[in-house]
Amino acid sequence: PLVLVLPPRQREEARALLATALGYLAPGGRLVLAARNDEGARTHEDDLSRLAGAVSVLSKYKCRVAWTAPLDGPLDPALAAGWRALDAPRAIADGRFVSRPGVFAWDRLDAGSALLAAHLPADLAGEAADLGAGYGHLAAALLERCPRIARLDLYEAEARALELARTNLAAQAQRVPLGFHWHDVGVGLPRGYDAIVSNPPFHAHDRDARPDLG
Repeated sequence: PLVLVLPPRQREEARALLATALGYLAPGGRLVLAARNDEGARTHEDDLSRLAGAVSVLSKYKCRVAWTAPLDGPLDPALAAGWRALDAPRAIADGRFVSRPGVFAWDRLDAGSALLAAHLPADLAGEAADLGAGYGHLAAALLERCPRIARLDLYEAEARALELARTNLAAQAQRVPLGFHWHDVGVGLPRGYDAIVSNPPFHAHDRDARPDLG
């Protein structure tokens, strides 16, 4: 009867979430979204009205909440179906990786990560970890450049990204044991490692630079 959506900033991922959420509503149910103004709240409100018709709005404390009238489905089923498909995984980097909207640097090889990957010491060995592994770009580079890596654990706070990493490293998993951990490394690690890599730069959830995290 009631579905709450906290849409992310990335437009395609947010639209897919709104369209998917409408599919969860019982007949006569309402969809509610809430977002910060500086995280695209007005844009999300406009997108919701395209799917569901007129919405009610409350704006306070630099945030915005919008909710629908009782619904029996999306106003435009074809538009909703098209938006649900926006989040589909797709090939990037000339087919080297699979990614999807909303994941860090989802449609490209991040310049900082590519620079680090190109300078990884080839003599890294033993058990290694990739913190904030994303869709697996840096982990793949580590396994390619460092043949003495005996095991690699990937840590990622976003489950959607971790599933992509599983796909992108499937071939390497046949020769090196891989661990995939849905885990916020800000609270620490469960064990020690011989080598740790992490994608630069370091940011907090509000995208402010946080070099101290490194």
